[in-house]
Amino acid sequence: MRKIFLLLVLFFYPGVYSQKLNPNFFTDIYSIPSSDSTLQLFYFYKIPVHELIFSKTDNTYSAAIQLTIEVSDSNSNFIQRQFKDRSISFNDFSLTTDPSYYIEGVVAFPNKNKTINVTSRFFDVNSKKELSFKEQRVQKITSEGGEFLTPIVLSDDIFKCYENNVRVLTNWGGFIPFDDKMYDILIPCTDTTLEKLFIKVISGMDTVFNGPIERTELERINFAECNDRIIISYDSISTLTSNFYLTQLTKKLKEGQIEIIVSNSESFLNRKSYRPIVKWINKPRALAGSESAIKLLRFIIKNDSIKQILKSGDNYDTLLHRFWKNIDPSPATEYNELMAEYYERIDYSMKNFSTITGLSGLETNRAKIYILYGTPSLIERGTNGDGKISETWTYAKLHKIFIFVDEKGTGEFILKNTL
Repeated sequence: MRKIFLLLVLFFYPGVYSQKLNPNFFTDIYSIPSSDSTLQLFYFYKIPVHELIFSKTDNTYSAAIQLTIEVSDSNSNFIQRQFKDRSISFNDFSLTTDPSYYIEGVVAFPNKNKTINVTSRFFDVNSKKELSFKEQRVQKITSEGGEFLTPIVLSDDIFKCYENNVRVLTNWGGFIPFDDKMYDILIPCTDTTLEKLFIKVISGMDTVFNGPIERTELERINFAECNDRIIISYDSISTLTSNFYLTQLTKKLKEGQIEIIVSNSESFLNRKSYRPIVKWINKPRALAGSESAIKLLRFIIKNDSIKQILKSGDNYDTLLHRFWKNIDPSPATEYNELMAEYYERIDYSMKNFSTITGLSGLETNRAKIYILYGTPSLIERGTNGDGKISETWTYAKLHKIFIFVDEKGTGEFILKNTL
């Protein structure tokens, strides 16, 4: 017997076609000139599985999506339609709600080199509901700066596809991820005689790169799916391009929009600019407002210190980052791992330690310990001598044990003992 498990209440409006863009769905469109003077278009997508409805058959949990892509010209005249079906299965139910799991893929199709509108719709097969709707415009590649193609963000890691070592797209909808990892930026150029590319990268008020890079390869770029990832492959359809790799740079980029300027000359007379956004993909909700984030420092500094920070200026974003920069374990990079970990712990506490009486998770004893020490190496739940539910948290490396008791049966565990 099939049983439907509702994993997440999606934000559906009445009517199948009234959906708007789902911010958790990442899509992008990339175009490469083909050898026959047309364009080869690649539609990338990346969808979190916890947004899907799973059905259970025996011990397997399955979900599926249907993607519809409709292409029209600048006057809204229909050109073509593409379909893609994808499914995913788990034997472990917990994976169906894991925010780190995604379905991702690519749909490739040719089109004439002209400005087009691309409308995409994602449908959940089990619920028969529309998940996301998005309209995008793809501009015609012109002769002015047209030899420079859009930069591609790649994982720094080497990925194994069968017996080959390949490069993998990060595939975050055109965003450059803001995190503790390093990424490479591939810049293709249709001028096959070009052996040196001049690049300037501006992040915030800083020029973080200004100089030439040498051509790495001369290849025909293609994209393919392998082991549930999108990889760079090579074929004979796309036009031959000079490919330049910008490396060891992304950790210097601040959150927000940056500018990448490329040119075939040191004078930058013939140049093209790109303005991608550096995005903290899974940014803690506790960082949604800088003023409130400063006030949440109360778990590690005194209230008088917080008041002093707030009085020292009116740009709370600057004040917050200045505080964390002073204790940044990797000050040479923009991403602060300590800051990220702290606010992730706050998010976790708010979500998991709230009580049935309405007490905020942040006001509980468990939150105070969790925010200071992180995830215990062992959590044991049982009952004490009075028959009340207890939790024992063990931090093996710190040689600390905390014992909490839910005295009222409301989910508020009071710290009773520290060993």
